[in-house]
Amino acid sequence: MKLPIDQTKITALITGDSQPVLVYGTNEPRLDKQGRPLLRIPVLP
Repeated sequence: MKLPIDQTKITALITGDSQPVLVYGTNEPRLDKQGRPLLRIPVLP
């Protein structure tokens, strides 16, 4: 289902520090298709 939401007027507030996403069970960072590490950033819309 798609909702008709105007995204041009939405802002985000960063509420904390970015943290690396780790591979489950290890201490290795997860990587995207280009080899860059993924980060988790807490935000509020």
